[in-house]
Amino acid sequence: MNVTVSVRAETLRKRLDTLKRRASAAVMREAQPEVFKAAREGPRGISDQFRSGVGYFQNNTAIRWEPTKEFGYQRKPTRTLIRTGFYRDAWMGRNAGTVEGYTAGRFNFGVSPAVCPQVNVFQKSGVTRIGVTQKMRGFLGFMFGVHLRKSTKVIVVPGRPVGVSAEMVARMAEAIKRHILKGDKAAGR
Repeated sequence: MNVTVSVRAETLRKRLDTLKRRASAAVMREAQPEVFKAAREGPRGISDQFRSGVGYFQNNTAIRWEPTKEFGYQRKPTRTLIRTGFYRDAWMGRNAGTVEGYTAGRFNFGVSPAVCPQVNVFQKSGVTRIGVTQKMRGFLGFMFGVHLRKSTKVIVVPGRPVGVSAEMVARMAEAIKRHILKGDKAAGR
């Protein structure tokens, strides 16, 4: 199952006032590229969240991401969650891990756990406790030079959720409005 954040179309339609009636499902689907670009760019958008290391949410709350730590042979990255950039790029719509679409009155965008399994851990506001197995001990020792004590039964990984901010919703609504007006202009309305 894909891990996504979503914005109800009705939330966006409310911001469109007189254009509500023309914001049909077909128009919403056509507007997807513009809407997703609006979500990813700008203040408190997805790009800004990765740059600042803070997840922003519609209720004006923010969750600062705990910094990524050095782990065995891997040095601490300069920014949280950006070691290779693949995970961030999936959220930004730049690689095979990207999931996006408009279904059942919602704009859904996120990351496929089949491509980026870490999303199941990071897209939580709390911590994830991962039980340590013998196979994991061998893998961590071989790949990272991390040798866990026998007494270590779980590894605790903090959540670092990407959120949908109020500013992001406003930009998405504005993108739909521009899309509708652009279509009106092309149709001579």
